[in-house]
Amino acid sequence: MRARARLDTLIGLRFVASLMVFLSHTVNRGVFTSAEANSTLKNVFNEPAIGSVMFFFMLSGFVLTWSAREKDTVGGFLRRRFVSIYPGYLVCWLAGIGVMLVIGQAVTAGATLPSLLLLNAWVPVPQVVAATDPPTWALSCELLFYLCFPWLNAMIARVRPQRLWALAGVLAAGVIVAPLVAQPLPDGQQSPWDALPWLASWFVYALPPVRMLDFVLGMVMARIVMTGRWIGLRLGHAVVILLVGWALSFVLPGLYSWGPPVVIPMALLIAAAAANDTQGRGSLLRTRLFIRMGRISYSRYLVHYLLIEIVFFLLAGRKFGWVEGLVFIVALFAVNEAVSWLLRTTVINPVNRRWLRPRTQMREAVG
Repeated sequence: MRARARLDTLIGLRFVASLMVFLSHTVNRGVFTSAEANSTLKNVFNEPAIGSVMFFFMLSGFVLTWSAREKDTVGGFLRRRFVSIYPGYLVCWLAGIGVMLVIGQAVTAGATLPSLLLLNAWVPVPQVVAATDPPTWALSCELLFYLCFPWLNAMIARVRPQRLWALAGVLAAGVIVAPLVAQPLPDGQQSPWDALPWLASWFVYALPPVRMLDFVLGMVMARIVMTGRWIGLRLGHAVVILLVGWALSFVLPGLYSWGPPVVIPMALLIAAAAANDTQGRGSLLRTRLFIRMGRISYSRYLVHYLLIEIVFFLLAGRKFGWVEGLVFIVALFAVNEAVSWLLRTTVINPVNRRWLRPRTQMREAVG
């Protein structure tokens, strides 16, 4: 098995996951005149969007382990990760300040500076976690992941292959019991995004050490595939298992509907997708369109919420019928893709070309 094979199916899955997040954040604003339609769509897309966050954390661990360089240094790894994520994020952080001013939200140093340093997910205050570009709280988690990855990778590499599945089970169990661990936390205020106690929601959904369970599980699944311990589950079957987990999320109560029903299906899906590519099997997700859309997922993630904020501010509460509403969502997505492409081509790609080249090439470029 080729451990360094291109993971095109996972790139395609990135598009699907980021699309779920976009649709969730859009329909949560109440696009349609029908309150029943708004409620139904919110319920349909909310759980997949929550699961998509888990997918991105798990995928991050999987891909970093898959592509780890044997002779890499800690400094070199961290430099590449910083260059890959922070310049585009900084542009959108500044844009987020502008959006807050336009829509009339208060801009305070206490609420916004933690997010500039990618520390906002550590602070159990909604206004801090969600400033200035709300979905980017997840980068606080990614920062912790990156800082720990070189040591975690070395530790997991020493685990005997026959014990990897047991380790994956322990990590999945940690995700499943996290809502139970969060129950003793004080009720306090209600979360502004759901009807659950804020501290429990923050602990399960945003606290970086808790979300590291997803990341490390992704790392372990990568080792399972790389060491030939994969069980041979086909991609299509993994998708069906994930759909079953998604269905369970609609019947489980509160925080138990978030990570527990999809953590195992998600881990199986990511590993099955990688195995699918190493074995050269085709899939819809490996087509050129899905790969192209997947490659701008990070830009889409950075810009979509800011665009949604501005557009719905300008709409000033206007609602649409079914046909108009669907056309509006498609048009909004098209504009979002254009802005995402612009961010990728004018900021992210040029910075990557300049600073991610080998140092020998950089010295030659400067004379």
